[in-house]
Amino acid sequence: MAYRPDLLVPYGYGRDERTLEQVRTWLLAHHHPEYVERLVAWLDAQDGHIGPGGGWRAGGAQPNKPGFAPEGKSFHQDQNFADGFCGAAAVDLVARNGTSVHRAPTWSEVPAQGSAEAKTWGVHCNVGTPGKVGSEPWHIQPIELDGWQTWWNQGRPAPVVGYPFPDRFPPDPDPEPEPTPAPQPSEEDDPMFIARDVTTGKMWLGNLISKVQVDDVTAQHRIAFAQRAGRPILNTDGKPVLWEHKLSTVLAVSDAQIRALGGAPV
Repeated sequence: MAYRPDLLVPYGYGRDERTLEQVRTWLLAHHHPEYVERLVAWLDAQDGHIGPGGGWRAGGAQPNKPGFAPEGKSFHQDQNFADGFCGAAAVDLVARNGTSVHRAPTWSEVPAQGSAEAKTWGVHCNVGTPGKVGSEPWHIQPIELDGWQTWWNQGRPAPVVGYPFPDRFPPDPDPEPEPTPAPQPSEEDDPMFIARDVTTGKMWLGNLISKVQVDDVTAQHRIAFAQRAGRPILNTDGKPVLWEHKLSTVLAVSDAQIRALGGAPV
């Protein structure tokens, strides 16, 4: 997960600060780990303006006064989630207040239930209605959780692991580009082809002689014809020196070209 571990955020209800790494460690001691990852990511996105005021409460420590859930039915306390985790899944937020004591955040500063911001980060402030008396913009928990009784009736669902908040997972690496094949020489330019084609060249020489009826054609005439036709250059003993073009080039030589070289069409 991408977050800035050294980012300072407000902490507690005085003027204290903690780094995000310290906050994460503190939260993981008692809170559902999936919730912690989401909350830390959201806090990082607030650039150090908002942090945790309070979190986990021990059994029997739930305040017994208006505005608080009954003992044992608060997500600030240990709950038995369906995935086997036992712990808390709620935090009360504080916001910076200049050099003064941290204050409660406003609804405009938090991901209200049902908002696009809540959907993006997987956490929401769900207690009360924004702008109404009794609402709590500081209370934040996973979007899978609303009221305690509803959660219980639904089978005590846990926050779904792997919620895709921004930058949680590194992007897939760019695929390796296909290597550009090295240019291959054509048969006409490939020395290896030339070497392999010696036998073919000798066969071609026989074809050439059968194509050109000669009276007194000397080896020099054959060399001149082969050069003009774009075929092998031959030594006077008829052995190939260089193969340059395919046999089809020679066999396509016109009758006029053959006559010009002193031969006669077959």
